[in-house]
Amino acid sequence: MTITVNPLITPTFTQVDPICNGDVLALPTTSNNGVTGTWSPAINNTATTIYTFTSDTTQSGQACAVNETMTITVNPLITPTFTQVDAICNGDFLAALPTTSNNGVTGTWSPAINNTATTIYTFTSDTTQSGQACAVNETMTITVNPLIPPTFSQVDAICNGDFLAALPTTSNNGVTGTWSPAIDNTATTIYTFTSDTTQSGQACAVNETMTITVNPLIIPTFTQVDPICNGDVLALPTTSNNGVTGTWSPAINNTATTIYTFTSDTTQSGQACAVNETMTITVNPLITPTFSRVDAICNGDFLAALPTTSNNGVTGTWSPAIDNTRTTTYTFTPDTLETCADLMTLEIVVNNIVNSINSIRVQVNLVSSSFGDNQSIEVIASGGNAPYEYRLENGSWQDSPVFNNITDCFYVVFVREKTACKNQPVTSVQFINHPVFFTPNNDGFNDIWNITGVEEKSEAQITIYDRYGRIINIHKPNSNGDGWDGLYNGRKMPSTDYWFTIEYIDTENTPRVYRSHFSLIR
Repeated sequence: MTITVNPLITPTFTQVDPICNGDVLALPTTSNNGVTGTWSPAINNTATTIYTFTSDTTQSGQACAVNETMTITVNPLITPTFTQVDAICNGDFLAALPTTSNNGVTGTWSPAINNTATTIYTFTSDTTQSGQACAVNETMTITVNPLIPPTFSQVDAICNGDFLAALPTTSNNGVTGTWSPAIDNTATTIYTFTSDTTQSGQACAVNETMTITVNPLIIPTFTQVDPICNGDVLALPTTSNNGVTGTWSPAINNTATTIYTFTSDTTQSGQACAVNETMTITVNPLITPTFSRVDAICNGDFLAALPTTSNNGVTGTWSPAIDNTRTTTYTFTPDTLETCADLMTLEIVVNNIVNSINSIRVQVNLVSSSFGDNQSIEVIASGGNAPYEYRLENGSWQDSPVFNNITDCFYVVFVREKTACKNQPVTSVQFINHPVFFTPNNDGFNDIWNITGVEEKSEAQITIYDRYGRIINIHKPNSNGDGWDGLYNGRKMPSTDYWFTIEYIDTENTPRVYRSHFSLIR
């Protein structure tokens, strides 16, 4: 009898390399030499384990196949450790992060260092280095705190010498600190607030500055009014030579020497630091030669010589020589040069027998400054038969040739004789005015600001400035509805006062520049 003893069959497998904790792990169910079977225990990718391969001996040719074992090593993960970088303030220096961890793992960080925003940085381990195959990536968050600018309410400008309170040591947003230099109420100064960064929550508080403007005192200057004679016209300007507006007190008195006090209008723009000023005006007693009025005569009538002694005893001479053929104004020159013994004029009217409608010539003079709210004019008539009567537009006739409270731009003036001839020569007069405010709200009323009365002056130019002296608009005066619409570079300007200048050539062909201000109201 032959008894066959078959050799044992040992399944062979390729050894599985060590893995890192958690890596994918699988074993083949067929050996390299074709033996099939199963492994036990179940696959475990978290710990080193000995696995046993049990052959399936029921399979053909595998009756003598034996079991086999394989040990698979699972290496623990290596977590790089780093010292946490402290929070920084926006813009502070931030050093590069270390490329070797505290436990010796090498690698690189991403993204690039950013000292302006809180960022999560990732450390990528170099697993090609010896002993780092199971080193994992790590992250670190570096906090970048925003800067804290202390905020303060701006201190208004003061006048030189005014009280100036100490600046607050706690900002509007709760930052504490100190100011330097010491408070100075005599000069414009930039003060620096140094934050106390040792206080809780103030590590990123920055320093802040505040400029407090100290405006110099403005002393209104005036041209001294010369002594006058009792009863002479006396007026004081309400605007000083250096542009300060205000009022005088007491009321003007042209009969006695008086000390007048100018009280500045400190509510006006730019006049907050204007002080009061005084002026003494001397009034000398008046000596005025008086004469009896000579009635009008007709051309060629006898005209007696004028008396050389006035009714109040002043002696002197008359000029020019008596003329009975035309109306003449004669001047009486006193023999003495007393302070208030002034010249005296007397007009003797010589009426023409024949009058024509064009015999009176009319001239209108502006007796107040341009751009005034209430301007005055004087009508000067000549020719025809004086005395004359005067009328403005559709008003009443009057003996005085002076008209006050002129507000519009164009007027028609009438002149006529008070005697037989009723000639009424007509002339027109034009004034320059500007609105004191406008409201650019597109309601059809006061939407555009412009100057009226110089439309025909092609060389005239208007320049508008804001309170800081910045040029807002340049345009020409005209009557076509053009002007400033309240915009600057397409942006609505705020409601406030604006200044302007107008450069033009006056009727005497003299270049003029006028400065004033107006209000924009929304």
